[in-house]
Amino acid sequence: MTKIGNMRLRYKQYIFIILVSLIALSFGAVPSYAADGAIDYDVTFTAVDPNSIAPVDDHPESTSRSDILAAFWELPLHVQLSYLVITAVAILGLFKLLTFVSGRLKHALENPKTKEIFFHIQNNPGLTIQQLSDEQNINRGTLKYHLSQLFTNNKIMLVRRGKVSQLYYNKLSPMDKESIIASYMRRNDKSRPILFSIMDNPGMTNKDLSEKFGLDKSTITDYMKKFMDDDIVEFRQDGKFKRCYVKQDARMILLRLKPN
Repeated sequence: MTKIGNMRLRYKQYIFIILVSLIALSFGAVPSYAADGAIDYDVTFTAVDPNSIAPVDDHPESTSRSDILAAFWELPLHVQLSYLVITAVAILGLFKLLTFVSGRLKHALENPKTKEIFFHIQNNPGLTIQQLSDEQNINRGTLKYHLSQLFTNNKIMLVRRGKVSQLYYNKLSPMDKESIIASYMRRNDKSRPILFSIMDNPGMTNKDLSEKFGLDKSTITDYMKKFMDDDIVEFRQDGKFKRCYVKQDARMILLRLKPN
């Protein structure tokens, strides 16, 4: 059986234990009867003055549960033991389930493949599930399991753009942002020089960048889209021009990473 199948089986076992225990507990209350199992009626007839009868209360107080059910310690010993065992099993099953779930959340990134997929999404924001499957050479069924771990831990998010759903690293603490920007510094494409150029020359347009780096406008647009998705740059409207600026927190990180 696969690892995923084993975990599903454990889930089902824990849930089954809890449900059975709860059902058993619901039948744990035992009504009081006479010792021989019969109900003993003691009827006494007394003459009553009709004028002394108090009005009938249409809404009598509800009989308390303790009047209806036998006190726990008055139940037969085998019933007491059964009740205690069932309660213990229910609590143990719930504890096991909670431990299992919390353990999965805590250790999601300890799975080497899940961690590899996480960093791949971090370094390549905007991938579709199919693109990620192809680049990681992993079938979609197994990939969805790893993605579910990352979604559960709020490590990634799925953004729908028209008919396309894209995967992104979940935004972003200062340390997270620094790791994202550092990943751009390690790339062999134009990411690093473009970012430093925007930082050193705030207000550049896509046309300026296209001319400076000898890239067509659609390629520059793709770079800008990735930078914006990672909350590194922003555009500001200046008349008919859209000018690009590095965000202040990203600028501080780039200054630290920029070679002397």
